[in-house]
Amino acid sequence: IKSLAKAVASSADVVPETIEELTDPEFLDVAAETLSEVNQGDFPSAYVTSVLKTARKIARDYLNRPPEDLREIDDTIALHKVNYPGIAPRNMSKLRLFNATGIQQTIDLSAMLLEDIDASIKAKRKACQKKNGVLPPPAEVLDPDLGRDIMATLAHDILLARAPRSANVLRAHLDWIAWSDGRARIVVPASEVKMRSAGDADLTVQLGTTASRLLKTYLEIVRPTMLAPFQKKNPYLF
Repeated sequence: IKSLAKAVASSADVVPETIEELTDPEFLDVAAETLSEVNQGDFPSAYVTSVLKTARKIARDYLNRPPEDLREIDDTIALHKVNYPGIAPRNMSKLRLFNATGIQQTIDLSAMLLEDIDASIKAKRKACQKKNGVLPPPAEVLDPDLGRDIMATLAHDILLARAPRSANVLRAHLDWIAWSDGRARIVVPASEVKMRSAGDADLTVQLGTTASRLLKTYLEIVRPTMLAPFQKKNPYLF
């Protein structure tokens, strides 16, 4: 709806003030042309059709627009409909990027990141020792950049474990974490999972031994170091 309103305002030089004005077939026709131009790219996009279908539902079910208006909207939808067999070309191009080398690099990414992080920590500790004559513990040389790198590494491991939605990882709560035999699992409540409701099964992300060790180190050393005094009750993992 916001996209339609912006398209109408930018192309027709009229700001629609009501849903009824916005779903006027003439306005929709103008808006569709504008959205089509804006969304042109290397691959055909069904975005304009999706927006128009939403507007049609509102026009039919909420505003009870007359049949002739709906027919005009249908004509506009047909004009901008994108046809392709099977998987969308944009998605197919993304799938073609997956090869044996890329997949292995994704699996190995955490180890590579941790090597860089360890090297940075060692360099910072040696610099402090050279300056003050005392080798500080690793926690004392952690800074926000290193903290974010460690968080990114841990998030990568969680995403790799069961491919939850990134939103569920970014907004993970500390009380979602459970431990058993040294391995961690993150239990995302069903109400937080897209396409699930409170009565459905929760989403359990079981971490492996290496990822669980990283999580433990993060919770015990890294996260407390990163938090400001007023953030001690922050309920989020990240």
